[in-house]
Amino acid sequence: MVKSLTTFSLPNRSELRRSLPNRSELRRSVLLRIAVIIFSASSSAYGETLALSQKDVALLILRESNQAKEIDLAAKSTKLAWTQAQATFDYTFAAEAGHELSKFENFGSNISNKDETLKSQISLSKPFSTGTLLGLQYTRTSLRQDLIAGSSSSLPPSQQTQDIFGLSFEQNLLKNSFGAANRADLKAAEHSYTASSLVRANQLQDLVLTGLRAFWNAYVTQETFQEAVNSRARYQQLVQSIKKKSSYGYTGPGELAQAQAELEFREENVKVASTVYLRALDELANLLKYSAETDVKFIVSDETPFPPAGAKTEITQLRGVQSQKLKVEATRELETAAKSRKLADLSLVAKLYQTGLEETPDSAYSEMASATHPKYYLGLKFQYSFGSGIQAEDYENKKLNRQLEESKLERQLADLKSKENDLQRRINENYSQVISSKTQNSYREKAVQELTKSYNQGRTDIAVLIEALNKYFNSEIQHTRAVGDYQITLNEWAAFRDELIPSN
Repeated sequence: MVKSLTTFSLPNRSELRRSLPNRSELRRSVLLRIAVIIFSASSSAYGETLALSQKDVALLILRESNQAKEIDLAAKSTKLAWTQAQATFDYTFAAEAGHELSKFENFGSNISNKDETLKSQISLSKPFSTGTLLGLQYTRTSLRQDLIAGSSSSLPPSQQTQDIFGLSFEQNLLKNSFGAANRADLKAAEHSYTASSLVRANQLQDLVLTGLRAFWNAYVTQETFQEAVNSRARYQQLVQSIKKKSSYGYTGPGELAQAQAELEFREENVKVASTVYLRALDELANLLKYSAETDVKFIVSDETPFPPAGAKTEITQLRGVQSQKLKVEATRELETAAKSRKLADLSLVAKLYQTGLEETPDSAYSEMASATHPKYYLGLKFQYSFGSGIQAEDYENKKLNRQLEESKLERQLADLKSKENDLQRRINENYSQVISSKTQNSYREKAVQELTKSYNQGRTDIAVLIEALNKYFNSEIQHTRAVGDYQITLNEWAAFRDELIPSN
């Protein structure tokens, strides 16, 4: 009869550490205490007990592990490149105010021995994704002069204010033609940022898969340790039985020595298994960040799920492939930007100014606002850098990067297809091993029961019974390992299909 859920209790960690086997004369008594702890002591009597299922492992590793935090922090840091690309289109505001006192002499003029100037200026500029730069500027200059006494009445007033308002327009025509390079940079940064979020999800999924492997490894080592203790106890009973038979003269030559040799081997097995078991528990505790002294209870279902059946995986829709596609698109955009920047810088420039010059600030502002004194400018600006060939080399570099990412994508698709087929084969193979090992174990258990009865009746040699016992113990371990391998393969399949954890 199949049980729906079975709970396996681990021995108390602190007690188990104190009871590790050693090579002293008291080794056997210490190992006996370990067996008593496993099968009769309540783990809650020694401290906290942590119940762990596969779901618990996934939640703990995502919430508590240092590795998950590092993955999250690394993913968040990638946002900077995207923000830097967006900063290309930031507004720029500037303001300046100052006071100037001058006693310079001017050529051909000696009408003033001191000039005092107050100047203030504000400007606002904004680049656009069309390769257009718009600018606004307002300047006020107030001049006060100390004129030389007796000068001609035709001299300008001693105090004047000039207001100037300017509007500028600049449009890229060749280099970054109509914003092609800037838009490509922005798209590349956006693709890279989106790809990093998909990489983060896959890294977290791989981390959860690592945690689940540690979970099943700890479970298997626990069962292996318990089986080692069980086999030792079975041989202790056999040795006692042979000693009892020997006292009545019913044993053959070497029977007791063979059983004692096997018992000694099982004693060493317990020591090795306990060390491996503790190491597996330490690795799991370190990964999930719970106290190494916490007692753990594994929650594992007795039922063996059937191999998953369904439609083929859409390889091109997997997160890893989508991420690599975005990387390819990002390198293509960067190649486009580099190609545009190879060209000469030719821009159309247009400027419009309005000015007002009067003795008082209010009059100067009114005159400027009336637009009676405009100034217009229209022209072309040309600039070209040459000598090092950096622009051409940058373009070649971006093209090579694009080819590299495209090659990675092509190889990734082929590898994933091969991995899908391999996982399907491994799932079926491991499932078959679970069923087969369970069947073998039941047969070997029956064989041990029959041979034990036959040996007690004196009809079977001790060597035959020992061989049957060893094969039975090994089949128990083999079945546990087959279950662990099968469950790990199922988790690998879920991770392959991006079903282990969601993208968000």
